[in-house]
Amino acid sequence: MPEMKRYVSAAVTVMLALLIRGELVAQAGGAASKVAALNAVIGYRANWLRDSTKFDACSVYRTVGSPEQVSAGLLPAFRDLLVARAAPCDTPETVDPRREVRVLVDSVNLAGPNRRVYLTVRRGEETHREEYQLVNPDAWAVDRVVLSGAVRFYYARPGAGPPAP
Repeated sequence: MPEMKRYVSAAVTVMLALLIRGELVAQAGGAASKVAALNAVIGYRANWLRDSTKFDACSVYRTVGSPEQVSAGLLPAFRDLLVARAAPCDTPETVDPRREVRVLVDSVNLAGPNRRVYLTVRRGEETHREEYQLVNPDAWAVDRVVLSGAVRFYYARPGAGPPAP
């Protein structure tokens, strides 16, 4: 029985060390670690889900880091999946929501045991959320995906008044 306690104690020590190491890697990496996590998510969407919807570059920059940091860390195959705006990111964009097709990066949270990337996917009048749970800070991988909040918005045509009685 003492041997069993020793094995359990060693296992707990190793697990705590891995959790602390993962936390330190996530904190120390900053933008580089976030870009690596985004590579895992984009790869999962492109390869497993077969979804090549483009990512809004401004939402990536706001969430992950500067354009230079993103382009330095994003895999070359995924750079084509970023769509840049004609106007700077800090100006409002005038896009017809009925024609908008893109992925917005809402947040990248790599601290603690709940390492997640949150996305909003817009396809015209349809919108849904995607939550990616990540594992292995040394080489981020998607462990679980949750899709939620499928909503359909109906936009009134300009100049259309209330329906006739």
